[in-house]
Amino acid sequence: MSDTTGKSVGKIRISMDFECGWGSVEDGNWRSREAAGVYDTLRPAMRRYLDALDRFQVPCTWACVGAMIDDPKARDLSYLKGSYDRKTREFLAEAKPNTIDGRDLLAMIQATTCAQSFGTHSYSHMNFQDPEQDDAVARAEMENAARANGLRGIAHDRLVFPRNLFGHFDAVMAAGTTVARMPAHNATSGGGLLARAWASYARPPSPVLEQVDASSGLTLHYGSEFLNWGARAGGGKQALTKRRHTRALEAAARGADIHFWLHPCDLAETPGLDKHVETVLARIAILRDKGLVETVPF
Repeated sequence: MSDTTGKSVGKIRISMDFECGWGSVEDGNWRSREAAGVYDTLRPAMRRYLDALDRFQVPCTWACVGAMIDDPKARDLSYLKGSYDRKTREFLAEAKPNTIDGRDLLAMIQATTCAQSFGTHSYSHMNFQDPEQDDAVARAEMENAARANGLRGIAHDRLVFPRNLFGHFDAVMAAGTTVARMPAHNATSGGGLLARAWASYARPPSPVLEQVDASSGLTLHYGSEFLNWGARAGGGKQALTKRRHTRALEAAARGADIHFWLHPCDLAETPGLDKHVETVLARIAILRDKGLVETVPF
């Protein structure tokens, strides 16, 4: 898209990994987060965030864990295998309702004045590279995700792979999902603290790149900027992350396609993040109102 002068208009997308405690079943961190009250604090944090989305009229794409929004009586995890099956059973047996169930949160989102879009984060937040989960498991995972979203009247054609660990493209397509968010195409990982800090400083923003997987036909959507610095980050990392976000917004204003993402729980867990995210939303609204960017779904 171009404006009246022929200049390319940038795009800004925000996707939410919407998962409550399901995102921490694999590593067991839901226990410490639950003990710290994160899933209870999530409720007012979500309300403040949704109020900001309405105020600035910025839409997001909410990738829902299907089991989180499913009726507990209909919840089906019988297809899981191995250690993840055991950990999921422990989670359901031991976690508090607010850690497991996000139906009230979905109702909040669906009540916003700014129209939001939806996708899936799979049904159980299964690791799609877990060697104990085969293609039949992935098909059941995606079929259940499609069913859960359908019962709530929301789409499932967009997928955010849990932990950005991807696989089983044919199973994804068979369930009616056609686009999947992938890691940033210029992402870097590993190394010591200084190496990671330098990579964060030097790596340019990662604009969206979309490619079609030749085997399955799934559209792979690369390019994302994590809108968080981490619950235990020091001042240096916070400053580097804010700098990355500023550079990404500047790139969008010059015509780039920028995709930000975060978890709702980040807003409850990371000190100061809610205020920073609200500032980012305000800057997005200014760029949009100037005609420099458009806000679009993932």
